Amino acid sequence: MESPIVTVVEGQVRGCQKVNLDGESFYSFLGIPFAKPPLGYLRFKAPVPAEPWSGIRDATIDGNSCYQRNEMTKELEGSEDCLYLNVYTKKVGLNQLHIDFIII
Repeated sequence: MESPIVTVVEGQVRGCQKVNLDGESFYSFLGIPFAKPPLGYLRFKAPVPAEPWSGIRDATIDGNSCYQRNEMTKELEGSEDCLYLNVYTKKVGLNQLHIDFIII
């Protein structure tokens, strides 16, 4: 399977090619930061764009989940550092990410 590298505003990301249940190929880019973590003075403020990075960011694993209560254990799980995008698309071209839909 292909490991595409595309450019977003903050830098480059490496995703992966997958196949859906209908046998159709698509590309997956996971855990792309879209804002700084809402910590300290940023809490309850409008999102501040993520910092650019150098090199190629691994976008094959999910970013942190936001805090939520585990229904089985009643414990809080997750992180306040959870402002990440998962992007799925049928095609990539010209090293740019064409967003078909976003799941936050």
